[in-house]
Order: sequence, then structure tokens, then C-alpha cells
Amino acid sequence: MSFGVDSCAATTAMPLNVCTDYHLIPVKNPVTYRSATGQTVKERGMRKICGKMDKSIRGIRAKVLNIRRPLLSVYEMVEKGHKVIFDKVDGNDA
Repeated sequence: MSFGVDSCAATTAMPLNVCTDYHLIPVKNPVTYRSATGQTVKERGMRKICGKMDKSIRGIRAKVLNIRRPLLSVYEMVEKGHKVIFDKVDGNDA
């Protein structure tokens, strides 16, 4: 699975039809967001995704919204203590 990295996204999110083998966790008070195109999108729930990377297991929580592709929120990553660096790899555009 891959996420688009979005520096303007308020939250990490994915479409309803992605990772359907993971349980959709309902939310008590759904939040309504505004997309980059100005449309409103209502939260449908949340999925907790786990996977093995190298020798450890990593997880991510993503809100389920009516969007086209999964988006990883830079804001949330930084708020959780991660560093986000955009740079060239080996002199090539990454």
C-alpha cells in the first residue's frame, strides 16, 4: 500500500475501498473536512493498519473519508514526533 504525502492534509486518511480486510472502526462524532477542491467530506470511520517493515511491526491510523487515494498527513507525523525531510536521493529527484 502506498500513501501520497500531503503537507496540507489535516489528517491521515484513506478511501473506504482501501484496506477493506482491516475493520472499519466507527466514530461517535464524525468530523467534516474540506478537500483541496473545496468539497466537504465527512468522516466514515477509522482503520488501524499494521505491517512488518524490516524487523519490526509498524502501524498507522487513518480516517476513512470519501477521497480518491490515501494521504499521509505531514502535520500529524510532526505532531507525533517524527521528522519529515524532503530531499534528493543520490543526486536524482525522488
